[in-house]
Amino acid sequence: SDPEVARAITEHRTQNARKWEKIVVEKIAKTLELSQKKAVVIALMASSASIAAARYARDTEMSRDDFITIVTEFVTAGFESQRNN
Repeated sequence: SDPEVARAITEHRTQNARKWEKIVVEKIAKTLELSQKKAVVIALMASSASIAAARYARDTEMSRDDFITIVTEFVTAGFESQRNN
């Protein structure tokens, strides 16, 4: 039935998201030589910054290219500030 299909799709997406979250955190931890806990916090902060910036860009007339450049520079600087800390 439709509810069962929807539930299965949601469960699959959730499992897939967890898999990718783990991969991203492991990559951050390895690249920046950080603990897993600190890598999780950094990933959450970067994600939050990206979401907030996307909302701002949606509500303003900022060009997409400018927006992507600013967010990428901000998140990269944040990552680098934590390297070996």
